Amino acid sequence: MSVQESTTNEKLIINPEYKQQILALKTIANTELNIQISLDKMVSDKEYRMTVLSELDGLGSQTLNELVSQLKQMSVYIKIETTESVDIPIKTVTEKPINTPVPETKKSPLLTILIALLLIFIVLGIASWQSGYLNVSVGNQNVEQSFVEVEKNESGIIVEQVDTIEIPDEPEIVDNTEPEDIKVASVVIVPVAQKAKIPLPINNPTVTLRLHGSNTIGEKLAPALLEAYLLSKSVTNMKWVVKGDLSAERELQYVQNDAVYAIQLHAHGSSTGFKDLLADTADIGMSSRKIKDDEVEALRLTKGDLSSSDQEVIIGLDSLAIIVHKDNPVTSLSNGDLAKIFSGEINNWREVGGDDLDINLYARDSNSGTWDIFNSLVLKANIRQLNKNTQRYESSTDLSIQVAQDVASIGFIGLPYVNNAKALAISATYDSAVIHPTRFTTSTEDYILSRRLYMYVPAYGNVMAQDFSRYVVSLEGQNVVDQIGFVSQNIQLEETYKVINAPEKYNQYAEVASRLSVNFHFESGSNEFDNKAKLDIKRLAEYLSRHRGRRVVLMGFSDSLGDPSMNVRISLLRANLLEKELNAYGLTITAVEGFGAKLPIASNDTAAGRSKNRRVEVWVY
Repeated sequence: MSVQESTTNEKLIINPEYKQQILALKTIANTELNIQISLDKMVSDKEYRMTVLSELDGLGSQTLNELVSQLKQMSVYIKIETTESVDIPIKTVTEKPINTPVPETKKSPLLTILIALLLIFIVLGIASWQSGYLNVSVGNQNVEQSFVEVEKNESGIIVEQVDTIEIPDEPEIVDNTEPEDIKVASVVIVPVAQKAKIPLPINNPTVTLRLHGSNTIGEKLAPALLEAYLLSKSVTNMKWVVKGDLSAERELQYVQNDAVYAIQLHAHGSSTGFKDLLADTADIGMSSRKIKDDEVEALRLTKGDLSSSDQEVIIGLDSLAIIVHKDNPVTSLSNGDLAKIFSGEINNWREVGGDDLDINLYARDSNSGTWDIFNSLVLKANIRQLNKNTQRYESSTDLSIQVAQDVASIGFIGLPYVNNAKALAISATYDSAVIHPTRFTTSTEDYILSRRLYMYVPAYGNVMAQDFSRYVVSLEGQNVVDQIGFVSQNIQLEETYKVINAPEKYNQYAEVASRLSVNFHFESGSNEFDNKAKLDIKRLAEYLSRHRGRRVVLMGFSDSLGDPSMNVRISLLRANLLEKELNAYGLTITAVEGFGAKLPIASNDTAAGRSKNRRVEVWVY
């Protein structure tokens, strides 16, 4: 025979006060300094935590200094006491302790009933708690750990909920906090009602955000970013709904605060994004090419200056991959030959080293930003026009499938859509280096057909659009860009090698140093950093702060216009400008070099090519 008795156990949980403080730290670091902090790693990784706190402590922000000081003295975890019922055997004969009198007691029937009811209540309470029907709270802070089943999304990836903090199996305590000093909090068990999950889809949900434009972005990248963004807001009930028969028009329905909302996504091409912004039927314009001057002027009155750094949001990087059938023996082409092929001047593969086959041409449609980039960098740059017999496609995926099935074909698409086709290496001129479209050459923008992917967000428009754009450029958002197959702006290290015809000093560095996956470019005709470079400066400062002790070399280059000696001075001046920006973050640069117009990565005969050649490379060793 036995009876259940309550016993007290101890359990470690995240200190609610600590969690609140690091959330504040993350917000302030992002708002004031554009520094992204991982909440998970601040809890689970002591080395990361101490590094972040030390670095933020020296950046001159009084608010951050106060938060850092508090966090250094605060426990990451606290102990709570939980009550569990255990079976205690009851003997049929009670033995008397020696020399201890046993008083006679008379049990009341009513008291016996009350005790039995109390025991039943305790057993049911513990069983409900263990089954998830009860919520455990410490004071006013909810410390229940929620378990959410996240299915593979329609973009083909599983996206983590970034702001969810999980308790490690073996929690650690921050320095200066001994286990016996852990605070103990009382536990209150509160019943929680089970809420039914709202089924999706529904008719006519409230639309909160409208993204229109590029098919390159809208086909896979935008859906993945939107799903990850909602997960970061603790939204888990969401579903994509195709509108009508058009796969290019979808909406993402989601449930928040017991109401159903929708994000509208139309992907008919970059130019349609700007047209819909002008018509006020879109909140964000997605584009795989930079906004044109006439579009900026048309939208200025109602949407502000969309070419400014706070409204032109660079999502990530991509390359126009020139694709052919896998069995095609051709492996590379010059930009000039590429223009001749797509204009019809070269119409047989044997003219460029291939088999005796007539060339079949495939291209994106006229609304596509991919087409605009190809037309500008290849056809217009070589004073050519697209052959009228070219087959046109709205979808990059459809075009790639057709090329992979046609042994005589050639086409162009974004780098993530190569799939079963083969991408060719491209040289800027007949005598310049042949460069393959890789993630690194795309990230540095060395590949001649690399490009940036944009979102244009009106400054005084939809508030959710502003918040989403900040998420996209964050560390978490850029990780999603990488997962989908595009190239993020997160900085990485790349091994280097000697380059033929490079300056001797350049190749000396190549023997001992590695190159970072970022080049800094400037506005046309000026020494002002362009919009991407302005954010990349902060990214580079954060990267170098995490890798202190490495020597940093900045290498400047120019285009070939003007006097060669003047070009050397200009290239050195631009490298010095970057050095000055990094010095402001407390970073020391080992050397600054200026190589002028040497080592061009694009043609100096076009404005776009000259812009690529005006750059600063970053090397470390």
